[in-house]
Amino acid sequence: MALKTTGRIAFAVAAVAALVATQSCRKPEAENCPPYIFCPAGWHCTARTAQCIQGLCGNGRIDGDEVCDDGGVTDGDLIDPRPCSADCRWEERCGNEHIETATGEVCDPPSATCSDDCKSSLVCGNHQVDPPNEQCDPGDDNVPLETFECDLDCTFRKCGDGRINRAAPAEQCDRMGDGVEGPDGQSPTCNWNCTASRCGDDEINPLDTRTAPGGEQCDDGDTRNGWNASCLPTCVWNVCGDAHIDRTMVNGTQDEDCDGGPADALPRVDCPYGQTSCTLCSVCKTVQGAPHYCGDGKEDAPPEVCDRGSSLNGATSCPYGTATCWLCSGDCRHEWQGTGPFCGDRNVSNDENCDNLASMSCGTCGPSGSSDQCEWVSKGPAEGELTVLTNQGLPGVTFSLAGDRSAARTVFEYVEEGGAVTTPGNVAITIGTGINQTATHTANAIAGTSAVGIHATASGNVVSLTNRVQGISGDVPIELDPTDTTTLRVEGMAGGVGCRTDETCRFDYDCVNGNCRSNSKCN
Repeated sequence: MALKTTGRIAFAVAAVAALVATQSCRKPEAENCPPYIFCPAGWHCTARTAQCIQGLCGNGRIDGDEVCDDGGVTDGDLIDPRPCSADCRWEERCGNEHIETATGEVCDPPSATCSDDCKSSLVCGNHQVDPPNEQCDPGDDNVPLETFECDLDCTFRKCGDGRINRAAPAEQCDRMGDGVEGPDGQSPTCNWNCTASRCGDDEINPLDTRTAPGGEQCDDGDTRNGWNASCLPTCVWNVCGDAHIDRTMVNGTQDEDCDGGPADALPRVDCPYGQTSCTLCSVCKTVQGAPHYCGDGKEDAPPEVCDRGSSLNGATSCPYGTATCWLCSGDCRHEWQGTGPFCGDRNVSNDENCDNLASMSCGTCGPSGSSDQCEWVSKGPAEGELTVLTNQGLPGVTFSLAGDRSAARTVFEYVEEGGAVTTPGNVAITIGTGINQTATHTANAIAGTSAVGIHATASGNVVSLTNRVQGISGDVPIELDPTDTTTLRVEGMAGGVGCRTDETCRFDYDCVNGNCRSNSKCN
């Protein structure tokens, strides 16, 4: 509503100026309106403002057809708790069906298109925020304006509100803009952060099926997606069997060594038949395959019916030591039972020096199972040992020796220097000043007795004894008396081996009687 002015107001202003200049000339009927305002005859002072009025509107009283009178004559002066219009025709209040522009009203009365205070038309774009539907309003002349913070519907911009804010560079789309909300607020073409979805944007969108038929599984960005990376350029995982090698390093090891397709995703162990070695791709890792060929010692059926290994396939007899076995042809396609040489079959094979059950009974040919089986055993003489432990208690101690089982034993007796044996026929051994000298005297006594036939040598306190003849006839133990003495320790005689009468022999000393006849039989 425009402010109403009358000629009386203009006149009052001029009159006031004239009266101030010529106070001595004012007429008696003029009114003095403080402060320093004088109204001419016929004019009156307003009740609450420094103005002159010709009528009654403005005198502060409701007169005649006046609806109100606030003591002023200016619209929107708001000098009274109940402001009044300049012509006193209506109260200046929201809801009087008069639009008081001087008080900021843009509409009246309040309605669906007018706010309760008549200050807003409730239109988005009027530069007035009207709750509750409006959160912002940067528009002008009822024309909505989109800004970085405010959408065209006068609500704050928010990714996911279903409206694309073109003023906000971050919003290329809105995840609810197509009316379909997906996991994490995504749509097939829009990411959760309102950027347009595409493979290579570093955002995983499981609803975007344009490059990945089942939706994006991964997305490491344009610079990291690759055919040799963990995420392929199609935004699906690089998995074993997809014909793409994943060269990503995992704990210092390349994730995949090989990948030629679905077959390489399967476990592989065996080389193709006929190959002695091979390299395989097993679950996308390079492994050495197990060879399979004729001669590897493993029966691969088909085509093999047998396989004894490269050294046995094609053999015509069993290996030495195996009486019977199954033989295999060189091509591993035929099998039969064969025989082979062994120690004890009475036939001397290339691996034997001898093989005779009769000779083995007396030991001239090593028996089966021994370290020298079917080898001629070199016969040695019987051997023994006598150790002097102490000279104390030695006088009167005796021991007996015989060089042959058929010979009588010779008894040796220890005596003091110059002493005599207790039994006639005993050979005396003089006890020395120490055990070493006593051992020397012992060796000399035994070696000097030809009837015994035993070599004897002393080393320290030990006397070594060797029968002068080969064969088992020299295995005649030393007999010590008393047996519980602690003065001497005896070992042997033993070690001679020989055959008895009519047993097979090679040399005379093979026989117990020392006589191997021309027919290789002991006499």
